[in-house]
Amino acid sequence: MKKNLITSLLFFVFLSQMVAGDISIFDGIKLPYFVYLKKDKYTQVAYFKYDDKSNYSVGYNGSGYSVLTTDLYERDDVLYVEFIKIWNGAEEISKTDRRKIYKYCVALPRQTIMKREEVFGIEPVFIAEDTRGGVPGVVTSLFVSNSIVSVRNAPSENGKELFGLIKGSIFELKDIVCSSKEIWIKLSIPGKGVGYIPFSCLAADWQILKSNLPSKD
Repeated sequence: MKKNLITSLLFFVFLSQMVAGDISIFDGIKLPYFVYLKKDKYTQVAYFKYDDKSNYSVGYNGSGYSVLTTDLYERDDVLYVEFIKIWNGAEEISKTDRRKIYKYCVALPRQTIMKREEVFGIEPVFIAEDTRGGVPGVVTSLFVSNSIVSVRNAPSENGKELFGLIKGSIFELKDIVCSSKEIWIKLSIPGKGVGYIPFSCLAADWQILKSNLPSKD
């Protein structure tokens, strides 16, 4: 049973491109659009590719990471690309390495898109790391709950309960958001649906190192 659930979730991981809403910032711009998102001249964080409103993605030219596109929207002639990058222990450098979750929110002004310029200075707005012994060497967005918890329809304790998880439940991480000064995980389980649980319910022993997430309140 659990093996079948893992197989189903893995299927969704590799089909995780999103469908955009009304994105008009690319009007008059030759497609496809492709840009590298970099920390500095030598360090690539990810790349962003946009073919059309139903075909775009964030990816990474390297091994050991899962990259999840979480949101794409435009505001005041700026395109915002939000994504999560997960390192699960593959190709570890030392025994002290920890699994990590990073979230990024990248702003791409229309002028930058038109000139097809590379984007530098990309830093995560959220960083969390696990203790050793989680799921080393598995490149996936699958995670496990550490307790009995209610999955809610919104990132709030007042959100409607959709279904429950038992300790050890496997789910796909879809996003990380901040609401009411608390960090929440958006998750998905085939056959049950999509909802939110507190970040503190994530196994095994994750610690938040940085959180500049905008509040969803």
